[in-house]
Amino acid sequence: MDLWDRIRKWLPQRPEFTDPPAPVPAASAAGEPAWVVLQDGLNSQAVEEFEASLQRLLQEGKVNLVVDLAAVSHISSKAWGVMVACLQQARQLNGDLRIANMQDHIKRLFTLSGLSNIFNLYNDSVEEPFDQNF
Repeated sequence: MDLWDRIRKWLPQRPEFTDPPAPVPAASAAGEPAWVVLQDGLNSQAVEEFEASLQRLLQEGKVNLVVDLAAVSHISSKAWGVMVACLQQARQLNGDLRIANMQDHIKRLFTLSGLSNIFNLYNDSVEEPFDQNF
């Protein structure tokens, strides 16, 4: 079973992804985690759309967010700032922002920067962020 099959198992309402370069928020029911699946790197151009997606989800009351970085090969420092700011907002609303499915070099960057001490990072499976309650 590949990664997308596991995602479909947990998120049957997830829309099909074609070629969007921007982050695509997956649908989520009230109280359930909302997934944001990134289709490309988080360079400075994509960060604005990424931030808008996260802000929209928070404004809709979806305060438990999972950002899937499986397809991300690079992250700008601005993207890190956006994730930290959205994490703070989510936690103020009694939610959380979790990071899932990072490539090894991205995980090393999170560890070296100290962000691994701030975020809940999950790298082994799609189900893992759900093993611990939000």
